Amino acid sequence: MFETIATYNPDQTPNLTTNGQYLKGRVTLTPITQSSIKAVMTFNKLMCIDETFYKCQVVYQDSSGTHFPIANNISILVQVPPSKPDSVSLVHTPADSSVTTTKHMDYSTSSPSTAVTTNEYNTVSASKMENQNTTTAFNHSTIQTTGHNTTTSTPSPENDSSNVSYKTTTYSIQQTTTEQVIVEGDNITVVCTGDVGNPPAEHFFQKNCYGHTAPVNYTASATSKIEISDNCSYYRTSNLTFQVKAEDNNAVIRCVVNSSLAEPDMYVEMAPIEVYYEASMPNITKYPNKSYYVVGEDTSILLTCKSDGNPKPYYQWYKENDNELISTNESWTIKNMNVTNSGVYTCNVSNTFNGDTYRNAKNVHIDIMNKGKLNFVRIVT
Repeated sequence: MFETIATYNPDQTPNLTTNGQYLKGRVTLTPITQSSIKAVMTFNKLMCIDETFYKCQVVYQDSSGTHFPIANNISILVQVPPSKPDSVSLVHTPADSSVTTTKHMDYSTSSPSTAVTTNEYNTVSASKMENQNTTTAFNHSTIQTTGHNTTTSTPSPENDSSNVSYKTTTYSIQQTTTEQVIVEGDNITVVCTGDVGNPPAEHFFQKNCYGHTAPVNYTASATSKIEISDNCSYYRTSNLTFQVKAEDNNAVIRCVVNSSLAEPDMYVEMAPIEVYYEASMPNITKYPNKSYYVVGEDTSILLTCKSDGNPKPYYQWYKENDNELISTNESWTIKNMNVTNSGVYTCNVSNTFNGDTYRNAKNVHIDIMNKGKLNFVRIVT
């Protein structure tokens, strides 16, 4: 239903009607004159209420009577550019259903937020300032722990190497407070909120994994918006939920505003995510890489053990039938080239998080022989 908001008469000052008083001070009415037959209404200050349909009706008389022609409808769309997201938070839900702790990490373009911690619901907050990022983290759960046993395995000499994989849960007789961290396999939800203008812009997410050259784009898993009547705009909340992998360690997630009205680089990104994952099966290399070593010809053997994990794996070297730890470094050098140093060498790797210790082991067989025995073997062969 249309209402008359302004009237124009030739050579008279145009007037706003009672229904048009809301426009007072915000529009300019250009009168109809002998030189200009246009009735013009100029909006000097648009408001949300101005977003509607308009039409112009002309009344004139001629010899055939009075006429009331009406122009086609036109509309005004009040566009509002979006703002940079004002909050990006991370909600962490551990894969273990027995753990009820949920962690929030907020990165805000506004004033610092307050972190709240309870036994069931923990929050980690941060504020994104113009020149710095400040992150405050505190998130704990209480678990019970007792002592643990270690299982060892010795391969047969026929095999050059073999793998042993197992998981040991660490316990103690007292209650221990342990940080509940993000673990491979957990679900996290990134929540992005902000004024998205009008027409309402969309959010999309980018994940830049450590070592990758280009980020990966993701659409929101869920999104909702509410109208902000005071400024003709909309406020949107967008969520991205995914299961974290080891490769997501140190990944940076960014919430980007997608709109033709948006300024360049309109986004907010989180601090890198730390993902904890088990120490992987190690790989052992030998230098020099030989099937056997000869006393008097080979001066040393360098054994190097490599494993990936977060926290960084802890290394332990053992020799078969000897429970004495020979090294806690990634590498172990056999310098005494003696046949008694032949045998199976085991590299154990482990790391601990959330109260659990994860272990993997790999073995390598080293064959050191005297030169005379080697010659005898060659003659027989």
